[in-house]
Amino acid sequence: MSSRPRRSVAAPSRYDPISESSILASASTSTSTPKPNPRKRKAHALQGDELVEHLLTNSKSKIATNGLSHLINEDTWCCLSVEARMRLCALLPNDVDFGSCRAEDGQGWHPSMLRVIKSNDAALQRDGINEHTRETSGMEEFEKQIKFLKDPAFQSAARTFQDHLAAGYYAEAHVKKSEKFHTALKNGTAHVPWKDDVWLETHPDEPNPPTSELGPLHSMTPSSAEASEKITLAVLAKKGVLREGDILSYRRTFRNRTVVVTWDFVLESIHPKSLTFVFAPTPQLPSSIRVPFPAPPEPPLQLLDVQRPSQIENVALDHDGRIDKSQKTATNAWKSFSVWRWTDDFLANIAPHLSDNPELIVGLGDKGGRESCGSLFYLRDSFVKET
Repeated sequence: MSSRPRRSVAAPSRYDPISESSILASASTSTSTPKPNPRKRKAHALQGDELVEHLLTNSKSKIATNGLSHLINEDTWCCLSVEARMRLCALLPNDVDFGSCRAEDGQGWHPSMLRVIKSNDAALQRDGINEHTRETSGMEEFEKQIKFLKDPAFQSAARTFQDHLAAGYYAEAHVKKSEKFHTALKNGTAHVPWKDDVWLETHPDEPNPPTSELGPLHSMTPSSAEASEKITLAVLAKKGVLREGDILSYRRTFRNRTVVVTWDFVLESIHPKSLTFVFAPTPQLPSSIRVPFPAPPEPPLQLLDVQRPSQIENVALDHDGRIDKSQKTATNAWKSFSVWRWTDDFLANIAPHLSDNPELIVGLGDKGGRESCGSLFYLRDSFVKET
């Protein structure tokens, strides 16, 4: 028996019959019309004024994305026609030596060139060069110099323009916004946001924190807290904290609606258990009742008898109409009112002259010359601590 190993024979491949239906299906698929590949629509080619507008206003134009040395140099300047150079030179300052440039009217030389040409008149005439040849030779000579391209002031201005272009300052939306701002500056209606408004926008209304988190300087004993809750507006008026003629100015910002509600109320009379306030249908009071000696109330004015600041707040929100009572968060209404009062000096020196000089009322402001005494919450707590 031979010791040579036997060859391994691979198993024959299995024959899979192909049906006629599969052949017809593959044939129909191969002969079907292929779907056209979607092609990108070519962008509209800008020409003429549209191209110039795009280059000078779009933040992604070639002027904003390429280096200045590749855009403004001796080669690109020499590629321009003489007429184009003259139109550009007319935009250059008159007090700087910028080389070969004509004046704005296109008839004479640029003012910076007049002194150079006059100094060379004698030499040119001595060589027999006429006026036309003088201008031609002068143009060829000074075009080679092109001094303004290397001037530091010009280069700085060009870089500033490129930075502003890349930042979008020349876009249509920004130009309209800038024009609106400059118009507001001329009319006197533009000003930086008031710091109080910025604080209210960045700090939403939140429930009062626990007394333990306020620290020892702001903490109140249970007895003082209970006493503050029992204080009413009538009690403060009886003790002289509130006086007739004072303005209670309501102001509150609602973060959930980004709405600021303001309303002014004038303390007209003091009663044993309530106070009577006068207010107008608009947030600001009319000038007729802001002065120390007001005229009789007009029909649009309304009277309000209240005991607590929360009642005044409800009236202000009802007249404003933008905030529903269900959307009002639970906060201390005493903190939303500030007290404004006339000083003794104002009543003694200015108030007596208002009846003879009505024009002085305009300069007293929307509070009629009153000064702020602080928030109603602060005045109440100070009164409780003193007693």
